[in-house]
Amino acid sequence: MRRYVAERQPRIRVEVGWGPVEAFISQTHRAGAGAEVDFGDVTVWIGGSRPT
Repeated sequence: MRRYVAERQPRIRVEVGWGPVEAFISQTHRAGAGAEVDFGDVTVWIGGSRPT
């Protein structure tokens, strides 16, 4: 029974509209084929000074 519930429970959640079974989406890219960026503030110092 425990095994059945463990296998069935994720499918039930999807059926009642509580989201996908898994939220992880595997991403595979060839080297240099794509980039991912998180935007935010950053201060960069080059050679001891901050460029303007």
